[in-house]
Amino acid sequence: MSNDRTAMKNITNKEVLNEVLGRIEKLTPETKALWGKMTVSQMMAHCTTGFEVTLGSKVVKHSFLGKIFGKMAKKQAFSNKPFGKGLPTDPNYVVKDDKDFNEEKRKLVAVINRYVLAREDEFTKGPHPFFGKLTTTEWNELNYKHIDHHLMQFGV
Repeated sequence: MSNDRTAMKNITNKEVLNEVLGRIEKLTPETKALWGKMTVSQMMAHCTTGFEVTLGSKVVKHSFLGKIFGKMAKKQAFSNKPFGKGLPTDPNYVVKDDKDFNEEKRKLVAVINRYVLAREDEFTKGPHPFFGKLTTTEWNELNYKHIDHHLMQFGV
């Protein structure tokens, strides 16, 4: 892979973690999305799911489309280019019901803190639903890129 690969931010880096937690702290129940359909509370629940999948507390299967297109899309996903707006969401990550802002914020911060303290052997041995098997470094970078995308979606 290119040098873009090594330059990606990693959520377990203390400075990156503090940046993410600071951005989450700026969210309010009134924060509106700059694009997309989710509310701020749904977005936090959606992001929590990503960390739960990595930690293995939520189990998902490698999707049919992921098996076909995941390897091709992986190079793009693991570049420094931000995720595009309006990318399809894996059904395992879709949040449709209303959520309590304070509860979702608490859950998201708690799962991030649990995640960054986790040992490598605590990460799932299962696949990412689209990209398939990932290394610990890839999970760390993808989790940062995913939450960064959604924090930008909500202007923080």
